[in-house]
Amino acid sequence: MKKALKIVFFLVVAVALGYYAYATYQHTASVKGVVHQDADAILKIGLQDIAETLALDALTAPNYYLKNSKRRKTTTENETIDREMGVALTPHNLLLFSLPDIANTWFTTLTIQDKSAFEDYLQQRFKERISLVKTKASFTMAKENSSRSLLGWNGEKLIVAVGPALVMEQVAHVFEELLTQGKFSVDTNEGLLEKAKETEGHLVFVDSTGATSIRFVDGRAVVVGSHTTDTSFPTEALIPEFDKASFNVHYHQKFLSEKERKGLAKRLSPASFFAKNNLSWDSIANPLNGAISMAIKGRVLQTDTVITYAYNDNFEKVPQKTETQNQVPRVHIRAQTRAKGVLAYLDRTQTLTAEQIFTPFPLYQLQVREYEGHVDISTDHQAQDMGTKRSSYFFQIRANFKNLQEDLAIPQTQPLFSLLDNMDIHAWQPQENNIRIEGTVSGRNPEVNILSQIFFGLRHNDHDSFQAEL
Repeated sequence: MKKALKIVFFLVVAVALGYYAYATYQHTASVKGVVHQDADAILKIGLQDIAETLALDALTAPNYYLKNSKRRKTTTENETIDREMGVALTPHNLLLFSLPDIANTWFTTLTIQDKSAFEDYLQQRFKERISLVKTKASFTMAKENSSRSLLGWNGEKLIVAVGPALVMEQVAHVFEELLTQGKFSVDTNEGLLEKAKETEGHLVFVDSTGATSIRFVDGRAVVVGSHTTDTSFPTEALIPEFDKASFNVHYHQKFLSEKERKGLAKRLSPASFFAKNNLSWDSIANPLNGAISMAIKGRVLQTDTVITYAYNDNFEKVPQKTETQNQVPRVHIRAQTRAKGVLAYLDRTQTLTAEQIFTPFPLYQLQVREYEGHVDISTDHQAQDMGTKRSSYFFQIRANFKNLQEDLAIPQTQPLFSLLDNMDIHAWQPQENNIRIEGTVSGRNPEVNILSQIFFGLRHNDHDSFQAEL
């Protein structure tokens, strides 16, 4: 009996050690040769780590998984999608990367298992959505018709580029470097690859300044990060706050120099909202001192005037005004200032009505009020007093999702918000050249991994026949 137990014990140990060695190898191999050598940031999605975490979670909460795993049968086509595509869609780690000279664009590399199967799959499933751009001796390139994604591939690798407004020439150059010249990072013991490999987390973001990770655990997503910085943030400040607001966010960057103020203006100026309305963020930011807060609490009634046209007895077209009342979220934004000037600038650009309503914003009426030391922007035409609290965080975002859904009343957010409880993420500067990030997003069930709660809950909203039991 003792001999049998020893054999079983050593077999278990051998299997465990073997799996550990295999997993370690796969973990390293999955980050090798998939990222451009000039990448300035990497987002790692630990697919295998997530799968193992959820498998262990199923052992600790079997009833939940048994009840919620019942779903409609998928078609044979969906069940064999990996094989039909000819692409390995689930590597140990999926890495996305960005490049310094291509803004708002992320790339990822996948392994092609069968080039002919992949090309046939594109033609059969996405014929109307994807068009062939060019075929070179070393790779083929295609684009999605909305121009938000581009594909480049050879017989071994598929590169996918995604972004809101891709520049084809820039992306094609990256494809050329990767698929023809092989400019992949292969040393996993230095630079961003080492940082991505060594940083633990289901989701990991790394760049030259540091790393931030997210882990999905029972009832929560946990955020932890540390980055170097040359920006100065306040170590303590009085910040405005609505009591019991469903949503609060605060950000405070010290504008110690004109350079920092202009740096922020440069980053925000390309935003289409400002360009479309002929607004200069540099002019708006000039009076600011770097602190801005926003809160959502309850709903408020707004009166709007709708102008229609009708014909009078003389067959003349005359305008008719009709007042309508709508309930909208009570949104309050406060930007602290070092001098007045925001209201005057908006007035000069003719973006304010006589009642000081900011006209470019299409969803709600935003009234702008300027005081000594701050500017208030609100959907409530009655001035609101915000409380203050002392905080060591230069950034904090908090939400009660149940109350936030009631305040926003947006149907599209209901499926997700109904699965979540609270969010509290904050950042502070413990040292002059370092910032730390911590926070949690909690789900409704503290006993089940939050990722499973979101997955099953959203699938419940997609399939009427499925009932997620929380």
